[in-house]
Amino acid sequence: MVDYQTLSIVFTGLSISIAAFYYISTLRNTRKNQQLQLETRQTQLFMQIYQQLSSEESMATWAELLNDEFDDYDEYMRKYDSTVNPRHFGKRGHIWYTYNSIGYLLEDGLIPIDLAYKLVGTLAILQWQKWGDMILEIRERQSYPTYFEGFSYLVNELTKYHNEHPELRT
Repeated sequence: MVDYQTLSIVFTGLSISIAAFYYISTLRNTRKNQQLQLETRQTQLFMQIYQQLSSEESMATWAELLNDEFDDYDEYMRKYDSTVNPRHFGKRGHIWYTYNSIGYLLEDGLIPIDLAYKLVGTLAILQWQKWGDMILEIRERQSYPTYFEGFSYLVNELTKYHNEHPELRT
């Protein structure tokens, strides 16, 4: 015959096991929901940036920036500085600030590198190849060490990712 004490021990053990199972299940569901929310936010962010950059106007601006001509900082300032060419400043800012923002999101771990690559990949790299030296020169000459720091971070990470994935070069 089973006495009351044995029954109490079995019941307590069973209760603890059920509570542990419930707690583990709750944790798993919470993690799944958090992951789903993160993926949803990343997708929304991706689509917002994609829509902004894939507009006809943005694409024309991107191409225009790649076709701008200047030999050095002084010529750049004469042709494109915001005080002499505010329209160009606006076009530059539209593209560069978007890349800058993506760089900061990437650096903060809010978007993964593969998503950033899919979003702007070689487009950002090409813009940096055209304008990067000028951005670095502006940082130095105008004592603005963080000028488009996110943009340069983005390009460095995209370049590493591109080099680590040879399948992307086909």
